[in-house]
Amino acid sequence: MGKPVIQKRNAGNTIRHYRESSAFSRPARGSIQPYFRKVALGVFALFVAFAAQAPFSLPKDEIHAVTRSAPWKGAERLHYRVSWANFVAAGELTLECKEVSEPGKKKIYRLGVRARSVDWVRTLFLNVNDAYESSVDAETLLPIQAEARLEHGNKIEQTSIRFDHQNRVARLSNGQTRPLSPNTYDAATLIFILRTLELGSRETQIVRLLDQQTVYTLRAEAERTESVRVGQKDYQVTRVAIKEVKNGLCQDTLRIRLYLTLDSRRVPVLMTAEPAWGTIRVELQ
Repeated sequence: MGKPVIQKRNAGNTIRHYRESSAFSRPARGSIQPYFRKVALGVFALFVAFAAQAPFSLPKDEIHAVTRSAPWKGAERLHYRVSWANFVAAGELTLECKEVSEPGKKKIYRLGVRARSVDWVRTLFLNVNDAYESSVDAETLLPIQAEARLEHGNKIEQTSIRFDHQNRVARLSNGQTRPLSPNTYDAATLIFILRTLELGSRETQIVRLLDQQTVYTLRAEAERTESVRVGQKDYQVTRVAIKEVKNGLCQDTLRIRLYLTLDSRRVPVLMTAEPAWGTIRVELQ
């Protein structure tokens, strides 16, 4: 009797086999890129789907005051693991804050957000390596200068924003300008600002995200306090819903949720979203 024939597969065949299997459901490539850019920044994705949404009107006093005391202390570095659907390790996210103080100058914070795809997601879908940095006035927590370097596959894009609060205008690196409404932040600053909002039970706050040339109006709503397990640790948190407001509608299509600790640091220990192509979890390590 002859020896059984064992079929060998190289890495390429393994990937191809998994893609063709019934266990694999791949979203369109174009929908993956907003995942890494928005999810990693805490706003996940901001696609419009109004059909199932109820009308929503902003109150007259829509611009609530932002608490200006920073819950982070001097220097802070937080590492996160990003999982998506059945991919336990889809990406990595790092949030970093450094306090910079020079004689004769205002104290500022340098905020950084870095996100990259890893493992099978990097192989199967897209090589993502993004970096966002912002200089923020330590007293007002208003952004001064923001820069972004986005690497998606073979494409590299670099942009910057200069915030002129005195003249209420944002100056983009392509020479264009945008009106600067109150509570408007770049992507790196926004994830830190969400930690400073006064959000009591069922309270809401309006903030705005300036991402490249587009301004998104976001509504942060405290839903409840609860206990969540992240890794091997339990945290007491406030669960905050992040929804986009557009054309008078408040949408919760992706069910974006931010979980902030109840202590004075208000650390985001968990961020989640539920797009049609698989649940996303961003967990503190």
